Amino acid sequence: MDDDDAKHILLNMRRTILDHYPIPEGSVVDARYAMAFGLILGICTECIQAVQQDRAMNVRLSHLGRDL
Repeated sequence: MDDDDAKHILLNMRRTILDHYPIPEGSVVDARYAMAFGLILGICTECIQAVQQDRAMNVRLSHLGRDL
């Protein structure tokens, strides 16, 4: 796996999650799944932005949801 492969995986995960996030009102979804989707989306977004900005990743729970 190289950088392009990793970027492709992250972008696909982010795109797939964004298709269903936020979860529509009235949906029956376990809160743990909703939280996991949000965390994964935040981590993918941070990974992509860190590479674009040529900086180290900053993964803290308090920051993951700030840009969503």
